[in-house]
Amino acid sequence: MGGSIVDMYASCGHVEDARKVFHNLPRKDHVMWSAFLDRLIINEGGDYALEIVKNVQNQGIIKPDRVMFISALKVCGLMGSIMILGNILQAQIIENELQTEVTVTNTLIDMYSKCGALNEACVLFNKLKTPSIVSWGVMISAYATHGRCSYALRVLKEMQENHVEMNEVVFLNALKPCGGSKAIDQGRLLQHLIIKSGMKIEYYGIDCALIDMYAKCGSLNEAYWVFDMRPHHNVASWGAIITGHAQNVHDILSYKFFQQMQREGLKLGIVTYLCVLKGIMSTQLQHNGKHIHHGIIHDNFESDEAIGNMLVDMYAKFGSIEDAFKVFDGLKNPSKVSWSSLMGGYVKHRDGLLGLELFTKMQQKYIEPDKVAYLSALKACCLTSTLMHGKLIHNQVVRSGHEYDTAIGNALIDMYVKCRCIKEAQKIFDCLAFQDIVAWGTMVGGYATQGNYRLVDIFFEVMQQHGFKPNSVIFTSLLSACCQENAVKEGEFYFNIMETYGVIPTIEHVTCRVDLLGGAGYLNDAKQILNISSSQCNIIGWMSLLTACKTYGNVKLGRQCFDKLMLLNPDIGAMYVLMSNIYTFAYMWEHVTYIYHL
Repeated sequence: MGGSIVDMYASCGHVEDARKVFHNLPRKDHVMWSAFLDRLIINEGGDYALEIVKNVQNQGIIKPDRVMFISALKVCGLMGSIMILGNILQAQIIENELQTEVTVTNTLIDMYSKCGALNEACVLFNKLKTPSIVSWGVMISAYATHGRCSYALRVLKEMQENHVEMNEVVFLNALKPCGGSKAIDQGRLLQHLIIKSGMKIEYYGIDCALIDMYAKCGSLNEAYWVFDMRPHHNVASWGAIITGHAQNVHDILSYKFFQQMQREGLKLGIVTYLCVLKGIMSTQLQHNGKHIHHGIIHDNFESDEAIGNMLVDMYAKFGSIEDAFKVFDGLKNPSKVSWSSLMGGYVKHRDGLLGLELFTKMQQKYIEPDKVAYLSALKACCLTSTLMHGKLIHNQVVRSGHEYDTAIGNALIDMYVKCRCIKEAQKIFDCLAFQDIVAWGTMVGGYATQGNYRLVDIFFEVMQQHGFKPNSVIFTSLLSACCQENAVKEGEFYFNIMETYGVIPTIEHVTCRVDLLGGAGYLNDAKQILNISSSQCNIIGWMSLLTACKTYGNVKLGRQCFDKLMLLNPDIGAMYVLMSNIYTFAYMWEHVTYIYHL
């Protein structure tokens, strides 16, 4: 009777009540111990289950039998307790001469694989004289779960060579590594064997595994073919096809499947919602994101931490910071990810002050910043040019041990450059374990903003000696440096060699060149560059040339620039001021009045 009550409480998830009743039972046999452990595993009572196994071991309450050993091993696998308890159990299994029992060995292999000890699992598997179908399945699953897909496929091939008949569990385990290693031909062969065996693919979730495999291999047509074969779709099959399209950045189709699933009245799971949200972020279709959010609220998933984090991230990427904050504010215990996502949103939309304020609040809540939070905080310092905050964050980075991270190091260099502390930036650069192209580019940009052409030139040469090819950003920095020093010859040289390094000049590069030529008085040359068809719509370039016309008092060319800008965007207030000033300095008062009345 007591065992039934324990079973009832454990089955309903009332682990504490089950524990109290079980503890007070006068007699507990092997069957009751094993059944109780199994119920705890199913109902997420792993911590207490592990405690029970330890007590049984330490106090010798009962001598375990085969069934009890299997239950205890499952607990160790669930909780990752291998270093002491798992090894003790294996020693006792050998002592009790149960190591030849295939079911026990299979559970041992499973325990080692769940604890990440694949070598030990492999040794046990190789010792089996005649591995059962379960043994093969467990070993394939072990490799697949830990991303060792090529090893999993090798075991599968060996199994087929031994003419072992496959069942639905093995098929499910085998399809996973096919997707993971993009072995689509092996996956197609498995589908052929499944159909040949007479097994209906809609049973056991095999259709979902096939859809997942084909999607991971990039074959969405075959994934949809499998999906379409099913007469009636359930939550799992819809989730698989939605996830598959989201993974392959077919976000609009993923969203359409989501809508169709909703029309059929099916409730999505958390994983599917996460995939749809991830996909919708790249479309920038905010109204679709809000529709998904309404579905999440309807299905009562808004309190889920992963969903909350994704919603904050989605709204932040859409630029809807207010909505992002509302979701964030509604989370009971915002995680580190939530804080970092919102902070990243503020920084992305150039609100450095609010980003720094959130970083401070995060620490007041005793939440230790992670790499993402530090990166966002340093970018916020760049936006606000607040050196004091930057130095404080730098000290925290050092204390947290993140200073050796390449991305953090690059962000620190950028922060000091933006705060005009080039010497500090140089110190960080010199201390980096690995100076990547970003670090080199940031330093070139730093010296460029100071107009120190000589050091920019030196960095450009040394960077190449270290094997780094200059990219688009670095050429922008070089051209900017030349502009500030009126180094026309050098600037033209760098512009002309860009394509040698595989860099196609962008509007930004053209604008720098116009700045350079215009600033040095080569106004007609600058105009000729802007008249090239690819640069016709370069508003910034035409504004730059108009500014140069004011500097050099070129009324005729200035008016041509003004007329061009009127066609491109007549709402730019600065161009009216510049043109009016050009006419004023030329004493052309009627034209000044004309501009005033436009």
